[in-house]
Amino acid sequence: MENQKNVILAVVISALIFIFWNSMFGPKPVPVAQQTQTTKKQENLDNNQAKTSVDENKKELAKVVIDEKEFENITEETFTIENKKFIVEFSNFGASVKNLTLKGKKYRDKAGKQLNLIQESNKNLYSYTFALKDKENIFLKNITPYQLVKKTENEIVFSYTHLNLQINKTYSIINDNGYLIKLKVEIINLQEQPISFGYNLSLIAHDNTDTKREDPMGDMIKNPVYRVLGEDIERVDDKDDWKKSIQKKNMKIAGVDERYFTYLIKWNKADTHTINVIEGKKNFGITLSSEPFQLDSKGVISFEYDLYNGPKILESLKEIESEGVIDYGFVAVIAKMILWLLLFLYNFVGNYGVALILLTLVVKMALYPLTKSSYISMHKMKQLQPELAKLKEKYGSDKEKMGRETMALYNKNGVSPLGGCLPMLLQMPIWFGLYRAIQNSVELYNEPFMFWIKDLSDKDPFYILPISLGLLMFVQQKLSTPMGTDQMQAKVMLYTLPVVFAFFMLMLPSGLVLYIWVNTLITIFQQKYINSKLDGVPYFKYLLSSFKK
Repeated sequence: MENQKNVILAVVISALIFIFWNSMFGPKPVPVAQQTQTTKKQENLDNNQAKTSVDENKKELAKVVIDEKEFENITEETFTIENKKFIVEFSNFGASVKNLTLKGKKYRDKAGKQLNLIQESNKNLYSYTFALKDKENIFLKNITPYQLVKKTENEIVFSYTHLNLQINKTYSIINDNGYLIKLKVEIINLQEQPISFGYNLSLIAHDNTDTKREDPMGDMIKNPVYRVLGEDIERVDDKDDWKKSIQKKNMKIAGVDERYFTYLIKWNKADTHTINVIEGKKNFGITLSSEPFQLDSKGVISFEYDLYNGPKILESLKEIESEGVIDYGFVAVIAKMILWLLLFLYNFVGNYGVALILLTLVVKMALYPLTKSSYISMHKMKQLQPELAKLKEKYGSDKEKMGRETMALYNKNGVSPLGGCLPMLLQMPIWFGLYRAIQNSVELYNEPFMFWIKDLSDKDPFYILPISLGLLMFVQQKLSTPMGTDQMQAKVMLYTLPVVFAFFMLMLPSGLVLYIWVNTLITIFQQKYINSKLDGVPYFKYLLSSFKK
């Protein structure tokens, strides 16, 4: 039984280390190496006269720059389109997104208002603005006023024309039951000479405290993310890297991510882009800068983007090829299976708290053969304790002889020293998968359980669950501590472990604590049931004797 205690201690410490490591450090992204600037290809012109024409054209483009003071007397106009999932408000300044509000009872802040993922601050920080620049200056600014061309129930078109350049921006909602917006930007060169320029596309997310949830080390903050073609999504967790320009070839997706919501831009073809982070008091975002490209005389070029602003729901993220933004760690396969089972159970009971309890029961039943095997092995070890004591008395300090005789005793009785450890170790990936699935599940966001638990994704407001979990673990240790165990080790297990474990539970989502609470309770009764069968004692009599101990 001493081995049993060591196993339990090792498993619990491993779990605590996993939670601590995940909270403190989290999965580290691949180091962002700032690549050297790619060589810009120059179009070889036939003669010096053609080169002079391009130079003159650049001078003319420089005159297109509009002083922001010219906008002071221009009235801002706003327009809205919506579907079943969100309402989006557009501004004529930059043909941009001024506000984006999620619909539904689930997505409300603590004051009961609908949750804004994008929220107006000042006109320079509106989202999805599109600025044009040449080597020397920005000649089409992000707050340039556009004209409304067309507006339907699911589409809005803006246009801007100045001198010899025309920009058309079209936003479309394709799926009435999704979070995806299509953006098409069309640039038309109205003059006779070719022009060369790049663009800046900005994504600004509202830094809403109601979308955050705390862990033991603080808030889950917003982070820039990106994806290179053929690779997984990378998070830029290091704040020092936010101050650097992140340049990547073949970049396909970029955006801003937090625990339960994400903001993503996916473009129609992979290209070289540079990400620069925008960090303010109420907003956090990125600016995507393209490499320069050439637009021929009277030419037209268009860019198409998928814009996603919404909860991190697997099925919805598949539409933008961004399932990897949900970080399940190395147990992703197990975590996804557990999440599927949780949603399956929820469809029957309609309460995620009850679904979590049922999930605990299902997992405990599935793992019962491993659990039983572990306790049988430990029970055999317990029966051999008198024989082991005799060997220790006989061979004393001769550790080599003691080891050989001990192994001989184990082999004679069909006992493996790892018999109690191995089943528990096999269960650890499942435990970690449960942790990752529940920890990152937006399905629990703003979902009540009962009584004081109004949000399973947030911490217990009165800390009743984590404190009672500590008491429950104390009872578990008290009931399972065998006679003759080393007193110092027993005191550590009995008093220190429940306190430390309860402390780590204080800031975790109450849904996760609920799962661990129910799992601990079931484990107590399951352990006593298996041991009563092995000892040949009626279950309730065995259980009663344990409480009297």
